[in-house]
Amino acid sequence: MQAGKLPCHPEELRSVAKKKMRKGKSYPWNKGKEMGQRDPFSRSDMNRIRKRLAKRGDAGLRDLAMFSTAIDTMLRASDLLGLAVEDVRKRNRIMRDTFYLKTPQGGRGMRCTLSEATMSVLEEWISLSAKKPGDYLFTGRTGESSKAITSRQLSRLVKAWAEDIGLDASQHGLKSLRRSRPSTN
Repeated sequence: MQAGKLPCHPEELRSVAKKKMRKGKSYPWNKGKEMGQRDPFSRSDMNRIRKRLAKRGDAGLRDLAMFSTAIDTMLRASDLLGLAVEDVRKRNRIMRDTFYLKTPQGGRGMRCTLSEATMSVLEEWISLSAKKPGDYLFTGRTGESSKAITSRQLSRLVKAWAEDIGLDASQHGLKSLRRSRPSTN
């Protein structure tokens, strides 16, 4: 067969088909993986996670603030990680109990309410990390502090929190934070 020409003889067609078959079968990316909705955290699970994160002290403060904010606001991971200090705190350094967030996915503004416990944890996190109004709320622990953590990093954290309290990590993910009902305290 000459370069640039299509095969026209049946023998040439068979040789092309054999070459394609030799490459092997391709398998679906989700073969053997469990698919479907993730379980929400129950109230007792949320309380156990909060207690574990609070026991870590300053080291777990960012994670506690992130977990509490995610549960209270029920935001998508991308919207949660895009929050800035100025979204949750006024210029006079007083925490907002309600803030409005324009989401790129929904297009409309979304009203988010924070509990007293979440506001106090957020205030403590912001002051400990010395964040300025334009900074992202949830940044990485090391390296450049001006970058927000990624959704993948948050997913790993959620799975670690679930595992930490004895839950099956494969049954919990980012959607578990959105599907969990915030407590009314």
